[in-house]
Amino acid sequence: MADFVRIRAGHHRMNRRNVGGAWTDAYTTSGFFFSWLAGPGGLQTDGREPADPDIGWAINQQMDGNWSEQVFMDRLDENVDTLWDEYQEAIR
Repeated sequence: MADFVRIRAGHHRMNRRNVGGAWTDAYTTSGFFFSWLAGPGGLQTDGREPADPDIGWAINQQMDGNWSEQVFMDRLDENVDTLWDEYQEAIR
């Protein structure tokens, strides 16, 4: 989540975003993925349509021990694996 915040604030270089990995990879990989879900912001000029500018907040709310991937379905109407595949295609 920390890299997500840095990316949204414009304090992370876009050239650190890479194809591959998994959405569960820590730090930069998941940060860029969550930022893409949130839509354009900071130095990131692209994003998913429809975007969810509050997805970072929603994911963070799940960190109280009740984590569920359902947050992606509830907020974006897609399962997280489908969203990850969309993201990978978008950044190729």
